[in-house]
Amino acid sequence: MSKLPIKSPVIGIWTVDGQQEKHPGVLCIEDERAYLKLFLEIEEPVHLAAIDDHPRLAPFRPPNQPNIRGETKSLGRVTLLNCAAVNRSGTYQFQPPKSHVELTLLVSQAWAGAECVDQGTEYKELSFAAAGLHNVLATSRVQMEWLVRSTPERKSETHELQVLTGANQAFLIFRNEEPSAEIEASGKKYKITFSTSVGQSSSSTMGVSFGTEDSICVETESGATIPELMAVSYQLEQFLSLLCIGPFRGEGIKIGLDTFRRLN
Repeated sequence: MSKLPIKSPVIGIWTVDGQQEKHPGVLCIEDERAYLKLFLEIEEPVHLAAIDDHPRLAPFRPPNQPNIRGETKSLGRVTLLNCAAVNRSGTYQFQPPKSHVELTLLVSQAWAGAECVDQGTEYKELSFAAAGLHNVLATSRVQMEWLVRSTPERKSETHELQVLTGANQAFLIFRNEEPSAEIEASGKKYKITFSTSVGQSSSSTMGVSFGTEDSICVETESGATIPELMAVSYQLEQFLSLLCIGPFRGEGIKIGLDTFRRLN
């Protein structure tokens, strides 16, 4: 899945699941990959060659891939799933006795929201934007029309709209029925809905512009965990790659009615 653009880096205070200790750290998103740099301070000088054996680093020692939760100012609460240590560096001093360790962790999934996500919690809905799908499957379209009054020589189809509004130009929105499908995966039933929303933006320099955004929603009455919902969305990506005759990737994944959004 494509990342949702964020202002990187993200500074926060991070806690490993099952641990009480809090660590300062920085989350960075690079090339659709999320990395967390954690900074640990050990109240004793430990040589870098022996730092991996220190108890403070036990949660990060391979094959461990802990989940980490963070409090950030820019993104709120962030949950990082399956964080694997890929690099570490450090310095130590004798007076006062202290060691500083920097850990770099590769994050499998990064989620942001008002609360922290839980892989065991069941949610009712997942949705993501489907950029490029509009050329293949769109449920709405916008058409610009010049509004012209009728004359004795020529009847205009836009005459009544021009008289009613007094405008010379109009954007007409045509909506079609949203296609949907029922599927089953791992014993659970899901409803897949394809939809196109129409919106407008305005700027003092660019003026008013209209646009459409295609999205796909995965709903389940019984509820499903994040791994289950992600598995269904991955299958949809494969289907759409065939439909679009080329690689397709969802963007801006959201869980549970916009409660959580994926960052990478």
